[in-house]
Amino acid sequence: MLSIFHVLYASAAFRGIRSDGAWYFIRQLNFLSDGIFKIALDIHHPRFSVLALTQMTVISAYSILFIKNKFSLMFIYSFAQFAIPLISLCWSFFLAKHTKKMNIFFWNLFTYCCIILLYEIYSVTESIQGISFHFILWNYLSAEMEYKKRDILGIVFCIAMMRGTYEYTAYLGLFFFICCFYYAKQNCCIKSRIIKLLIGAGGLYTSLYTILFMNKTADEAEEILRFLKESLLPLPYLLQLNSLISISAVILLIIFAIKQSKIKNLEIYISSAVLSGAFFYLFTNLDISLNPGYEGIFRILPCFWIAAVFPVIFLQDIFKKSINIEKQYNLFCIVLLCGIFLTLWQINHTRLWNEDVQNMKKFFSGINEKLYIYNTNNMAFKYGTETYSRYIEDYFLAAYSILFSDTYEQNTIPVNTYYISSFNVFKERNTIQIPYPVLNIKNEYWDLAKCAEALYEFKKK
Repeated sequence: MLSIFHVLYASAAFRGIRSDGAWYFIRQLNFLSDGIFKIALDIHHPRFSVLALTQMTVISAYSILFIKNKFSLMFIYSFAQFAIPLISLCWSFFLAKHTKKMNIFFWNLFTYCCIILLYEIYSVTESIQGISFHFILWNYLSAEMEYKKRDILGIVFCIAMMRGTYEYTAYLGLFFFICCFYYAKQNCCIKSRIIKLLIGAGGLYTSLYTILFMNKTADEAEEILRFLKESLLPLPYLLQLNSLISISAVILLIIFAIKQSKIKNLEIYISSAVLSGAFFYLFTNLDISLNPGYEGIFRILPCFWIAAVFPVIFLQDIFKKSINIEKQYNLFCIVLLCGIFLTLWQINHTRLWNEDVQNMKKFFSGINEKLYIYNTNNMAFKYGTETYSRYIEDYFLAAYSILFSDTYEQNTIPVNTYYISSFNVFKERNTIQIPYPVLNIKNEYWDLAKCAEALYEFKKK
């Protein structure tokens, strides 16, 4: 129930629009207003397949259900982002129950509750939405089962999702390929062997495609190197961030896994006390514990290292160390407790994100200029240091101001002095660049004519 509330609350607050989501969604609206039903990302980019999963919900709502209201579409877009991980987690559970591979579901639950929930405030939609499908694919690969038509369709779908999670598939796909020979050898049925080898081939394809894309695209290679370098910056603040909850849970898991005992109420009480203590420490010290900027940098965990659990699952299979639920139920309880507290933390994120959005709307409602040139030090809704705003980033502010505007005619468009070279007006094409997507100046969702004229005159000077 708590997870359902989290998904609905985040969707109602349009949290899927935060960060890169603002660019994708504003471009999607631009396409729809022209009667174009396509994904707001290059089809050759590995992320395409996962992002298509969320954007297709908007396209379907617009073209089939004829939902044209901007805010309704924002709700649908956000709902897809937050609901898909839970839906895929349910699929993983029922498949694991059928194949008697509950250790795979345990690690899937662990990654969602202890890692993915940490970073839902930041735009890592590919990892958040895609990771559960890899556990499903691994279940299909490792289980001794009779594959039906629906299973084969599920396998094809999961391979497409593996391609879409991008960074860590560079090595995870290769790992699937290597392991497929071990599992094919264990199965005497020719059809099952062929399917397992095909799963491995799909993994190899995703790995090679990702590596080639990274090498061919200079910007992506530089981005990954910058990303790895930046992730070291907030290390001194690790225990002040929301990761304190997950670190506490991992320590408890290690202790109880070594102990190998049946569940005891005392152990659950101790775990609840430790995790609730970590949560309330963070909640009562928001000034030091809440910094989405640092959490954004730490997203290296879901983007690169989350796939490290798959070798653990493989070793469990080799040494026949499956998880006995009756004996190891306390491990599930600790993971679920961690998920509860991190879900509460995400609900808090939604509350604060919504507060910042309202501050942003209020701030711009009092500005009369059609073009508002600003720097990072003079914004009314800044939080903490001058370097980081809480949730409203300067780079996406122009898109936010359009998407959250209640009026059709745009009153003002904010332009950051640092990114001003990325704002352009192309009069001959009747388009405006703000700063990444190129949009129609006027369509059924917005009228940027006066703002575009002001920007054009400013750039001309």
